Amino acid sequence: MPVPALRALLLLCAPLLAIAPASGLARASDAAGADGIAPPPQVRWVGAGAGCGFGSIQAAILASAQNDIIRVAGNQAYLNQSLAITNTSLTIAGGYAACGDAAPTSPSTLVRGNGVNSVLFITAAGTARQVLLLRLSIWDGGPDADGGGGIEVSGPVTLTLDEVNLQRNASTNGGGLRVVGTGPANTLVRLFGGSRIGSPQAGFGNTASNQGGGIHCRDATIDLRNGAVYGNQSVGNGGGLWLDNCALEMTALAPGVSVPVAIDGNESGLWGGGLYAGNGSTIQLRSTLQQRTRISGNIGGTGGGGVALTGATTTMFVDGVQITGNSTPQFGGGVRVSSGALFDMDRGSAAGSHCQSPYEAQCSVLSDNTALSGGAIGAFSGAEVDVRQTWIEGNSATAHVVARVVDAQLFFSDNLVHANQGTSFALFFADGATGSIGWSTLVHNQPATLIRVDASQVSVFGSVIWQDGGQVASLGNGGTITGQCLNVFEASVLPGVTDDPGFIDPDDPVRPDFRLHPDAPGVDACDTALGAPGSRDVAGQPRPFDLSGVANTLGPYDMGAHEVGDAIFADGFDPAGLLP
Repeated sequence: MPVPALRALLLLCAPLLAIAPASGLARASDAAGADGIAPPPQVRWVGAGAGCGFGSIQAAILASAQNDIIRVAGNQAYLNQSLAITNTSLTIAGGYAACGDAAPTSPSTLVRGNGVNSVLFITAAGTARQVLLLRLSIWDGGPDADGGGGIEVSGPVTLTLDEVNLQRNASTNGGGLRVVGTGPANTLVRLFGGSRIGSPQAGFGNTASNQGGGIHCRDATIDLRNGAVYGNQSVGNGGGLWLDNCALEMTALAPGVSVPVAIDGNESGLWGGGLYAGNGSTIQLRSTLQQRTRISGNIGGTGGGGVALTGATTTMFVDGVQITGNSTPQFGGGVRVSSGALFDMDRGSAAGSHCQSPYEAQCSVLSDNTALSGGAIGAFSGAEVDVRQTWIEGNSATAHVVARVVDAQLFFSDNLVHANQGTSFALFFADGATGSIGWSTLVHNQPATLIRVDASQVSVFGSVIWQDGGQVASLGNGGTITGQCLNVFEASVLPGVTDDPGFIDPDDPVRPDFRLHPDAPGVDACDTALGAPGSRDVAGQPRPFDLSGVANTLGPYDMGAHEVGDAIFADGFDPAGLLP
């Protein structure tokens, strides 16, 4: 198991810890000595038998001074626990077979609740405190009426969970973990070492009778550096996570660490099966060269199968993230964004470093989500959705297969929109919505009419829109649509060439290749009069690439999601280097 940075710091202190008395004796205070230097931390052993200074974890906590270390031996059971750490910085580490062991030999020590209260309550007032939990499994807490069936955190606390699992806990709010902070800059919970809130195993998730089945966060920061939120349930919003004025982020991994970050298999009775965020919450998730981040297989009861965002200052930025296989019987199978919130999704850095490799094609993915309406996206009431360099495939809905945009804004650029299933419109705009669809390839989608503009305004440019039949677009109630530099499958309200777009291999049953052949009508055809594409296309290739020997029609940019460049010649039109 990789060693997180904080644990590495503790190891650097090993010579100091080695001289600390391994006993049950407590100091009278945590004050510095007469020389102004604080005494070294003590190591306190909990367990049964020789070398164990304490028979219970709570007794060791009460005896501890600031920065002491409690090591928990697995040679006895820890049942009916209701622990409290108050105004104390402390480390509690499990995984030891017996007291006095030089090193842990077990992945974790099981600590079980009493079926009424939180298993562990951590609070601080005034002075900030730091608590490290290491190699512990915390089960069967609650159902606590206040919140946090597994762990409850209150005040200016930094809590680090390293190789910690919170499972089978229950509460009103925050079945696994509840955090009530004094502001995102002051209260922090970090998930390191593959820590899990919940479990993919049936019956081992956490549950909330109100909000936040896995995590309930208010006025704090959650760092999902290399942790996961699995299989939790809430009756209200936020099956996996519920955020209110919280920051959800991912700090950089140590070199060599590779643990996937996942919000998977959670379910809410209301909005946000995987994640619900409001009241100015800020979310920044990304994939890196070392790990993939995904939000998948979540169910939202009334909207936002994967994600639900609401509120004018609530924002979510995802780079190279996969949002797949989420569902709702209402609006927004992948994401639901409302009331002025912002959702932004793309590949990440220009060089593609937020993906497994610099040119991994399927880097940012919004696919296989399902809903009544808005299979991938639902945007409402002043929301803004900006999706770029993303593979949008296999989503399905009874109506509005890819996106339902009502009194909101949708910006599409450099996207591949392919094989989405349903009978009524792929992109639906209504009630004063605005849309910008640029530099994208929409191909082989099922709806007979791809774009419906109803009392809204949409512009389409630099794109390839192709399928076997039907309509490119239809208008109603004063809706308007404008276009430039398009390759479309039928003469319609949008101008454009209707020649075959010249895809390299659109009918491959495993991985169709929708890059353009160098002599296709869309190569070196467009300028940026209506809007510029990103500096990289959907597969990470640079844009523009002005192909030698091909005359520019309006400019050097290619229509659609892919830019023809050097790589297409280097692989002899073999998609293996660019396609999964």
